[in-house]
Amino acid sequence: MTRPARIRLSRAKGWRKPEGAVVVARPSRWGNPWPVDRMAAHLSMAQDFSHIGCCNALWEARFLNHRECRDIPAARYKTALGMLAAEAAVAQFRALAEHFAALNPSGFATWIEPLRGRDLCCWCPLDAPCHADVLLEIANR
Repeated sequence: MTRPARIRLSRAKGWRKPEGAVVVARPSRWGNPWPVDRMAAHLSMAQDFSHIGCCNALWEARFLNHRECRDIPAARYKTALGMLAAEAAVAQFRALAEHFAALNPSGFATWIEPLRGRDLCCWCPLDAPCHADVLLEIANR
C-alpha cells in the first residue's frame, strides 16, 4: 500500500480526481479558513523583510527608492511574500487543528477520520506549503 499523498487539483481538460482521493480545498469542511492572499496583505504591512534583502516591508520598495530594494526584482518580492504568506496560513491552520483536538478530542477524531489513508487534493502548488500536508500528517499518525 502506498503512502497517502497530496494531489493538486486541476481544471485541465481530461483531468480527473483519483478514485478515493478527498478534496480538502477551502469550500470543503477541511478547508483552510486563512486565505493566502489575505495573509500576504497582512504580512506585507506587518513583517520585517530584511531576511529577503528588502528594506523593511514590501510596500516600502514601491514608495521609497532605496538602492537595496531597487536591486531586487518585483517577482522575488511576490515569490518571497507568497511563500511567507502560505507558511503563515498553514501555521494558522495547524494551530487551529491542534486547538480543536485539545478542546474536543472526540469531535476532532470524527472530523479527521474520513481522511485516514486517503490522498488529499487541494489547489496549492505541490512545491508550496499547504494545509493538506498538515491534514496528511495528522490523519496518518
